[in-house]
Amino acid sequence: VLDNSVFVGSYIQDIGAKIDYEYKPEKKHDVKFGAAVINHHFRPNVVSTQGAISEFLKSKPGGSIYNQEISGYAANDQDLGARWKVNFGMRISSTLVTGQWYAGLEPRLAGKYMIDENSSLKVSYSRMKQYLHLISSSAVSLPTDLWYPVTKTVKPGVSDQVSAGYYHYFDKYKINVSAEGYYKSMNHLIEYREGANLILNDNYENELVFGKGRAYGMEMLVQRNEGKLSGWVGYTLSWSQRTFADLNEGKTYYSKFDRRHDISVVANYTFTPRKSLSIAWVYSSGSPFTARISQYLMPNPTFTNIEVLPVYTSKNAIRLHPSHRLDVDFCYKNRIKSKFKGEWHFSAYNFYNRIQPNRIQIVQDPSTGLYKYQEAGLFGLILSVAYNFQY
Repeated sequence: VLDNSVFVGSYIQDIGAKIDYEYKPEKKHDVKFGAAVINHHFRPNVVSTQGAISEFLKSKPGGSIYNQEISGYAANDQDLGARWKVNFGMRISSTLVTGQWYAGLEPRLAGKYMIDENSSLKVSYSRMKQYLHLISSSAVSLPTDLWYPVTKTVKPGVSDQVSAGYYHYFDKYKINVSAEGYYKSMNHLIEYREGANLILNDNYENELVFGKGRAYGMEMLVQRNEGKLSGWVGYTLSWSQRTFADLNEGKTYYSKFDRRHDISVVANYTFTPRKSLSIAWVYSSGSPFTARISQYLMPNPTFTNIEVLPVYTSKNAIRLHPSHRLDVDFCYKNRIKSKFKGEWHFSAYNFYNRIQPNRIQIVQDPSTGLYKYQEAGLFGLILSVAYNFQY
C-alpha cells in the first residue's frame, strides 16, 4: 500500500502594533482613541505532498501577497441627562496593496433611552470595511473556504448595519428579556464563479466574481443570572442573501451562512457551593448547498469517448438537515485551602450521540444503482474529564 498524502491550505502571517488611550473628562463621560498598523503576508495555495504522488504533484509554497493596514479611531461614550446614553465615534481605515491604496471612514452611533428603571430602548448604526474576504463554495462535498486579501482587483468589503431593540428587567423574577431586530447591507462581496477550478490553482482571482448581499432578522433572549437556577433561552430568526450578476442567472439566492432558526437553551444549577450542573441544548437549521440532481451522457467533440455531464439545482436550493445536540457538565470544586483552588469537570459533548451534519457526499445505492447524497458529520458522543486549578 502506497503511503500518499496531499495537503492543500492557506498561510497567513500578521505582524502589527497598536496603541489605545482612554480618559474621563467627567464621571459619566468616557473618551477613547488609538491607532494600529498591521503587515499581512498571505499565501493562498500551499501544497504539500508525500509518497509516490509527489513524483507528479510537487510541493509548492504558493504565491505570496503582501499588504499593510493602517487605522485610527476615536469614540465618545456619555450620559445625556437621566434617560439618554449615547456612544458615537469614527474609525479611519486604509490598506496599501500592490498598485492600489484603499481608505474609508467607518462611523458608528448607538443610543439608549431609559423608559423607566427596568425598561429601555436601544438603536444603533455602524459601517465597517473589511480588507480580508472569506470565500466559500456551496457546490462541493468538502469545505473549500479560503481567506483572501484585497488586491488591485479585489476591493474591500463594505457593510452598513442598523438595529433596534427593547429590553426589560422583571425585578420580581430576576429575569432579563430582550428583543432586537437588525438589517445589514453588504457590498463588494466575492464568491467563486460557476465551474471554478478550486484545486491546486495559483491564480484565484480568475475564479472570483463580485456582488452584494443583505442579512436581516430578529433575536430574542430570556436570561436569569441570579439564584441556584440560572441560564438563558435564546432564539434567532434570520435571513442571509446574495445577488451576483454572474451567478444563478443574476437571481438572488440564500448564502451558505443562511440559517433560518437558531435556538440555545442553557441551564446552570448550583446544588452546593462546591457542586453544580450545567446543561446546554443547541439547535440550528441546516445550511443550504447546490445539489447535483441528475446527469446525462454525451459524446465528446471528437466522438472518441462518452462524457458524463451533471445537472444542478439553482444555487443553494437544497438544505442539510437541522443539527442539534445536548452538552452536560458536572463541576466539583475542591475545598479551598489557602491560595490554591481546584475543580473537577465531568463532561459529555453531544450527550445523545447525534451526528452533526457538516458536509455531503455522493454515494451509490447498491440495491438500485442510483446515486444519492449522504450527510456526514465530525463528532458523536465525546466524554471528558478535566481538572482546572489556580493559585
